[in-house]
Amino acid sequence: MAKAFISLFSVPSRRSKGEDSSTSENNAVSSYNDPNQEPEPDNSVEEVDPDKLEHDEGVVKGIGAQALEVMAASGICLSSNELACARRIMTNVAGLARRVNDSAALMDEFERLVDSDPSLKGDSKVLARRIATRWNTDHTALKSHLNFKTQVQLLTNNASLKLRKHALNSEQWDLARELCQVLAIFEETTNLFSKKEVPLIHEVIPIMLTLRSRLYDVRDDILNQGLHPITRVAAQAALFVWDKYMGATLEQSDIYLIAVDRKLKWFAERSEFDVDRIHRRVVERFISRDPSQPESSLSHQPLDNGNIWTQRHTSSAASPPQLERDSMTEYLSTSVENSAFIAQSGGVLGYWSSRLAQRPRVARFALDFLTAPASSVDAERAFSCGRLMVNHLQHQMSTRSFQAQMAVGSWYGTSLLPSLDDVAKKLEKHM
Repeated sequence: MAKAFISLFSVPSRRSKGEDSSTSENNAVSSYNDPNQEPEPDNSVEEVDPDKLEHDEGVVKGIGAQALEVMAASGICLSSNELACARRIMTNVAGLARRVNDSAALMDEFERLVDSDPSLKGDSKVLARRIATRWNTDHTALKSHLNFKTQVQLLTNNASLKLRKHALNSEQWDLARELCQVLAIFEETTNLFSKKEVPLIHEVIPIMLTLRSRLYDVRDDILNQGLHPITRVAAQAALFVWDKYMGATLEQSDIYLIAVDRKLKWFAERSEFDVDRIHRRVVERFISRDPSQPESSLSHQPLDNGNIWTQRHTSSAASPPQLERDSMTEYLSTSVENSAFIAQSGGVLGYWSSRLAQRPRVARFALDFLTAPASSVDAERAFSCGRLMVNHLQHQMSTRSFQAQMAVGSWYGTSLLPSLDDVAKKLEKHM
């Protein structure tokens, strides 16, 4: 999603198989600036798997074009000049940082400029670089560029340094500032997936749904900030990626909804969810795990006469029907636990572990789903550098086969693939 968003602010990499797919993009950008100033895409993509890079750029390029078309139909139109202007921003930011960091002379000059500016806060004397194999470095590089705006302008305005092609004009500086603020919405998600530990599904889904809501806010400029049309189009591009990879997943698999560590009130506050349907799916899944003790076996005390017509409504003197305590229906009917109490219990996993004696079926059900991993392989190998996913000694194994192997190995024995029969069914389905 972040890649789709930022694609509207950078020139696509030239590295691809066969014909250079970015030729038209580069021509558009060159027509905006000095014709003699050729775009210089960041070469930090050199260490990325070329096949993965080509696939990602193909997806992003198609989604970007689709977002431009959809937003234009809604009255948010961009001229070719505006698009070219925006696409120089991250290219120039990354290009200048690379040039300065790779040259001892430029680095010394930059540090001298930083030292001579008493208004700067902090100890940093380096322009942060954009690194294709590290998440969130677009945001970091942009923040650094804005922080050192005075020093950057002094460098690019110095004709002897030949850095003019990396300069931003006033319009681009304004747009860069807006972009930096909006990119912060990806920070929470990025930090979660960048941890060494694999995040669990119950941690990921609420954050992903929050990210989607924030993207809608940006796309529609809900806060009336006068966002530039390119920023709103970029948000639409990111939403297309969200729908592509998350939309159908939430609809088709119970695991993602059941694992959310919230009760139905949380879903009710989000209008896109059918709460009654979620309730049914959770209860049905709970019953299916232990059919010998169906959810319908409630501690309901019938009246002595056994007449069904007197069971539905009772007087205040009569005791109301009591639900079986260790049932999903009873659990969903109770109020939400205080978050401070859950934290004192050691988080949601600690809370449910402490409830195994009181509600063994519900607690075990909760723990099985809450401990499901959001990803089968660590973020660095799976998402940053594709070719590192497979050991170089594992000949004749494609990345896709490796991913499938890791998924089956990680999920076997959990609620996703509880038995060998479930594994066999999955294999038969795809053979």
